[in-house]
Amino acid sequence: MWQRIRDCGNGFILRLLILYFACVSSQGTYLFYYAAIFRLFFYRVGWFNEPSRDHFAFITLYIFIVSFFFGLAAVLKTKWFWNTFLIVGLYLTHFLLYKLNILEIKGIWVIGLLTLSEAVMLFVLKYMNKVLVQKN
Repeated sequence: MWQRIRDCGNGFILRLLILYFACVSSQGTYLFYYAAIFRLFFYRVGWFNEPSRDHFAFITLYIFIVSFFFGLAAVLKTKWFWNTFLIVGLYLTHFLLYKLNILEIKGIWVIGLLTLSEAVMLFVLKYMNKVLVQKN
């Protein structure tokens, strides 16, 4: 499969899709552990009467949006400034959601953990893109 992807030429859309779905599945997994197993955070948006439904609807939408931007940043080979801008923006988003009482967390350190996990995910995707582009 990797060889076919590499032989595809530029393959911008194909690489974006591969990295997007890799990010969705990875983020979905570690956020599941953080939220459901370790109970580190919970979203209360107010979309549904049932709190768990509310949480899962919001976190699913969040993962889809963040994964698109991460995939795009990896495929476009963004420089450190844009990567930092993206990570700081996510940190501020978490902090804003916390201040608006949408994000309930066990401790303020959870925001740092979420941001660090997302930063690692971004750099893993950038490495995966590098592997996909290599000819040898």
